[in-house]
Amino acid sequence: MAKHLKNLNLEEQEQLEQLKGFWAEYGRLITLTAVVLLVVIVGWVGWQFWQNQQARGAAVIYDKLNEALVRNDADQAKQAVTEIQEQYGRATYASQSALVAANLLYNQGQLDSAKEILSWVTEHGRDPGLKGLAVLRLADILMDQKDYDRALAVLATEVPEAFAGLVNDKRGMVYVAQGKIEEAKAAYSQAYRGLAMLPESQQMVANKLSVLGVDVTTLVPAGEPRS
Repeated sequence: MAKHLKNLNLEEQEQLEQLKGFWAEYGRLITLTAVVLLVVIVGWVGWQFWQNQQARGAAVIYDKLNEALVRNDADQAKQAVTEIQEQYGRATYASQSALVAANLLYNQGQLDSAKEILSWVTEHGRDPGLKGLAVLRLADILMDQKDYDRALAVLATEVPEAFAGLVNDKRGMVYVAQGKIEEAKAAYSQAYRGLAMLPESQQMVANKLSVLGVDVTTLVPAGEPRS
């Protein structure tokens, strides 16, 4: 019996190592792609600033952020985002600008500043989709810092149903990092069911479940009754 338990433990450790490797290679693909797209959105945000006659001041602040992105100036980016949040915090572009600035800060190694900006979006952002992106990105940073409990707390933030699959996938990653295989299986199973509209992402989750010994053909699709 002891030998059996020892072999089981070794198998679980091997599964965890495989999943951690998978996380390192693919874990941030979706959220990083989204951040790249948001860099393009910032250009659109600037255009909106200039078109809005009542937001001339915001156009000036946008210029500061745009210059900061071009020069990789993290301090100027933080200052610009702070001004936008204080003066135009109820507008959608406050969250958009914050997400892009947070990416710059992350790349500069200023993780605490990036977390602060992303936390603002998760707590005060008015656009549900941008709030969902902020939740995923913030969870990534917290996992980098091995702050797994807080990552799980952030992933419990209410986001649009369209983000449920991505959030559960991220939750599965946290459980893998904690060595909690059963919880990871449950989270990944929920993620698989919720990613039917994103086949590539769903396949990535299927690969993770396969490593954990779960046959995805046995999973009931989201919305379908269990037999």
